[in-house]
Amino acid sequence: MLSRLYRTVKRISDATDALATFLAVIVLVVMTVVITAQIVCRFFFSALSWSEELSRYLMVWLTFLGASMGIKRKAHIAVTFAVSSLPPKVQRWLSLVVYTLSLYFFVLVIIYGFKLMRFQAFQVSAGLGISMKYVYLSLPVGGMLCAVHIVSNILEVLGAGRWE
Repeated sequence: MLSRLYRTVKRISDATDALATFLAVIVLVVMTVVITAQIVCRFFFSALSWSEELSRYLMVWLTFLGASMGIKRKAHIAVTFAVSSLPPKVQRWLSLVVYTLSLYFFVLVIIYGFKLMRFQAFQVSAGLGISMKYVYLSLPVGGMLCAVHIVSNILEVLGAGRWE
């Protein structure tokens, strides 16, 4: 039962990671093009009024996409010096505590992200004229991506992936 749940969650985690990676590359390319265009226009013509705002909003999205990619790859900064000296069983339980607290945090990010989106739905950005709900959508989307990867990591620590 736990093994089947792990396989399902891992498949979802892998698929969302592939999507997040693809979107992060797209966002990074668009940011690079926009910032380069801003530099060229500022130097030779007049500055673009919308480029800094778009770059800022793309950076917000890139941050949440990158955070989920880091969780999937277990690449976030960790204090391992003290933890690695502990017995393996204690390390495992400590991992479960950390993952559980992280999951709780990202559930709060999802809940309050949706609330923030609802409150800001009618606000429009100054330079681009887009609804700010699209910017604030990065919170619940990023929280959901991170939560999926954390659940997968929790199941892995519990040993569900052992029978793969």
